[in-house]
Amino acid sequence: MLGKIVEEGNTKEVISEPMHPYTQSLLSSVPELGKKELNKPT
Repeated sequence: MLGKIVEEGNTKEVISEPMHPYTQSLLSSVPELGKKELNKPT
């Protein structure tokens, strides 16, 4: 099913402590400035 809400709440809380695996995965894929990363599998 498309368009399912998996997590909601205060922006700061959702970004700093995501509870749902999908949200955690999305946030872990965002590169951080100044941090060297190894290639991640796609």
